[in-house]
Amino acid sequence: MSRNDRFDDDRYENEHDDDHSSSGSSSSSDDLYEYSSSGSSSSSDDLYEYSSSGSSSSSDDLYEYSSSGSSTSSTSNGLYRLAEIRDYDGHLHGGSSDDRIESGYKYQGLFDVNNDGVYEKIYTNRYSGRWVTECEDPVTGIVDYGDYGQGGTTRVVGLYSDPLVEAGIVERGNTYDSQVRFQKDLSIDNLVVKTAGDYDGDGMQEVYWKTVDGTAYLRALMHADGNIQYANYQNEQQMTDYLVSTGNADIVSVVV
Repeated sequence: MSRNDRFDDDRYENEHDDDHSSSGSSSSSDDLYEYSSSGSSSSSDDLYEYSSSGSSSSSDDLYEYSSSGSSTSSTSNGLYRLAEIRDYDGHLHGGSSDDRIESGYKYQGLFDVNNDGVYEKIYTNRYSGRWVTECEDPVTGIVDYGDYGQGGTTRVVGLYSDPLVEAGIVERGNTYDSQVRFQKDLSIDNLVVKTAGDYDGDGMQEVYWKTVDGTAYLRALMHADGNIQYANYQNEQQMTDYLVSTGNADIVSVVV
């Protein structure tokens, strides 16, 4: 995708539904997912037909958690309890909360989500269909769950409006709306975080995910405060072409 196709910054304003970031960054057309009838992109059948064979945990797997204040507690099966995690606007767990959600966070790893040199923990939650970034004190290991607003990096990551939807190219809510698909993949535990970096050199961090079922890759563009701008799905060839064209051929093997 050519950088010459970049949208004007003023063309549209990114939205974050009910838990938006206020930084107001806009996106570019080289970041958008290009669909074609040539078979290079995922078909609609690929979008929602996922294997249900053992990739996610059932509610029966949830273990007993201790109430440990502001620190994160874990279980024997790898899920975590993040009792006080909030979205940008202060809503617990992004606005929907019950015991399954509170105790159902899956650890994905440590990644720098906003290109500031500090690594955050990433968790996903199939019960809420959301994901979380969490920054711990390097000495005490304690998490400041009040650090969810502007400038904070401990929060339920926001929702966004797909730029293709905003441009009228894709109908909101259908299978090619990346926000809908992103949440669908999270809700069936079909995403694994692979790496993060500013691969096109525009100053904005990119978090690369891979679907467990192997149908696609997800590139999430982040704001400077660690909230999400938007994300686009790519097939393997599109992901490879993008990373090679930006001088990051060595990252392809990491993402795959």
